[in-house]
Amino acid sequence: MQGNTTDRCCEPLWCTNYTCANETMTLMNRPETRKGSTDEDCCEPKLCKDYSCSDQTKYVKKPLTVEVDGVGQISRLGFSDAECCSAVYCHAFSCTSTKWRSRNLTSDDTTLGSTYEECCDKTYCTGYTCTTDYDDDGNGTMWYKRVDTNAFRWQGSTDEECCHPVYCSQYTTSSPTQWKRKVQGSEPLLGSTDRECYDPQMCDKFCGCNNASKVLRPDANNTQGSTLAECCEAVQVTTTAAR
Repeated sequence: MQGNTTDRCCEPLWCTNYTCANETMTLMNRPETRKGSTDEDCCEPKLCKDYSCSDQTKYVKKPLTVEVDGVGQISRLGFSDAECCSAVYCHAFSCTSTKWRSRNLTSDDTTLGSTYEECCDKTYCTGYTCTTDYDDDGNGTMWYKRVDTNAFRWQGSTDEECCHPVYCSQYTTSSPTQWKRKVQGSEPLLGSTDRECYDPQMCDKFCGCNNASKVLRPDANNTQGSTLAECCEAVQVTTTAAR
């Protein structure tokens, strides 16, 4: 090809084939329509709107625009945590779970995070006493202690987290004439004693004494039972001496 001009003798370099040398820069919009082979020709500063914070639990995105001289908003420039994100500190996080406890961090502590794992210490069931475990042997009438293994430690500070429930449905009284099983509601009853799982049957509700030889015992309202032997006594016959 003959010629002595740029258009006749040269092919253009398009920005679409260029890689910005400065990592804080990115190709301008529609680089296929721009000629050039330098950062100045083809690149512009990166914007925070295109950046994702390096850790979503330790940083939050800054506003995407900034005010300039109090007269308007421009897009926030940058492509790093320092430029585009605000740090989230553990001292502002509340360890409100029953499985975690606070580290009591001061307001100038620089530990980053916003999760229990990052900001709190675990609470283990080791020192927890189940409800109704009155002798502290791990076994209560309503709950018994979960057992740790070599590979696993139970975490928590409540009966539900640290103990196994004991259900009344698995318990049967040894005095069925004195106790009546409680009516179970929507939640299963917990317990393994007469008083937890049964209501007392009182003799003052027993009607079997109404005959010629038996009467209700005088303390029937304070006596448990539902049989003649438990609730009744013989009629006392008064005789008149002959003259």
